[in-house]
Amino acid sequence: MAVTFIGDRFVSIGHGWLDIVTGRAVSLRVGAPPADLAARERACRERWSLMPTGNRLVDFGRQGSVGWFEAEQSEPAAAPITLRQLMWPEVGELSGAIAAGDVTGVVSIDAPPGTGFQILCGQLARAVRDAGFVTVRVDAPLPFRLRRHLLHRHLVLLVADDQARAFAAGWLAQLAIMSDRHHIVIERDGCVANAIRLRPFERASLLSAVIDAGGMAADAIETAATASGGWPASFARRLSQVPAAANIVRERAEAFVPALMPMPIAPAIERHLARASSYARRRRPMAESEWHSAAVAAAMRRGDVPGSIRATERWVLRLIDEGRYARAVDVATRALGRAAGDIERRELMALAARAHLAAAQLARAETLATAVLESSRLSATASASSGVAHGILVEALFWKGRWQEMRELLARDPSAPANAEWRRLL
Repeated sequence: MAVTFIGDRFVSIGHGWLDIVTGRAVSLRVGAPPADLAARERACRERWSLMPTGNRLVDFGRQGSVGWFEAEQSEPAAAPITLRQLMWPEVGELSGAIAAGDVTGVVSIDAPPGTGFQILCGQLARAVRDAGFVTVRVDAPLPFRLRRHLLHRHLVLLVADDQARAFAAGWLAQLAIMSDRHHIVIERDGCVANAIRLRPFERASLLSAVIDAGGMAADAIETAATASGGWPASFARRLSQVPAAANIVRERAEAFVPALMPMPIAPAIERHLARASSYARRRRPMAESEWHSAAVAAAMRRGDVPGSIRATERWVLRLIDEGRYARAVDVATRALGRAAGDIERRELMALAARAHLAAAQLARAETLATAVLESSRLSATASASSGVAHGILVEALFWKGRWQEMRELLARDPSAPANAEWRRLL
């Protein structure tokens, strides 16, 4: 499945878009630049300067030399309260230093709760993009192909909390192997002696940021400004009475593994699969599942084992392509439980390993891929599943940080299909 990356920030996932700076889903419009580009840019800049409570615009700008994009929050604006974003001078100084190449290594920012760290990161991402840096939240679930691409770009890695530190370690280990470029880590940590300490805004600054109070009384606004402690996000939350929530999208795109050559399927089974595809396009998952099940059952009645494998594979890969990973794992596991012969079992084990890898269940994917390779080694019958399993095992070892084992696996079987791509990367 192709991965589309827009504005060095938004990546296609399934049927939507992911903001790699915040880890949230967004709506994206991409097209030719508007006729009056300057006026459109001024209007977008005015919208973007507002706080998210009254504004859906996340980012905007040119896409290459012939395109224009606008990204908005997927959810509606939280409240009728309209506030202007307050820009920290520290963010401007930091982005300028990054663009000039004066910042290296880890930068710690002391941002207490209620500061609006996510808004700060959005401001920083726009500021450093023109200097060639891509800003990435380290725990955002990026498609594998995009992650490989980003390993060869200049990155600003955002570590928003303690739970994200393990993800940051994984990024840094991979960059140490593959990249000789200049990268920066920005972590939210107030315990470091030389951390950038954000200062709260004056109460008057918060009050002046209110553009439209949505009918709220002036004394209520002043009370919210006082209680916020000078932090913009806390002020906005008190005005809109919206709880602080940051739901991170936990989706993964299709894993990078060698594709199998499609094999012919009996016409009756093909018709069932065509009906399933038709219902999938019409967003009717129950009917789609029924016709996929019918295709597998028809193949089994005919004694067509290869046909049942291909029908199951078509079903599982469609589920992976649509981001329905748990369902893909379930379908592949059930089919594996029905397998009888050795070749059928190897093929379905490789398919199940692919589904587990797409669902980020690395341990199970590694176990199944290893079993396929061991079974192929002991069997005198060749199977395409061994090449697929080899690619899955290499990728599972890579994402688990076991690079020495991965190199040994590549060295043991230099003719495996996945090796040329991995050797190019390493």
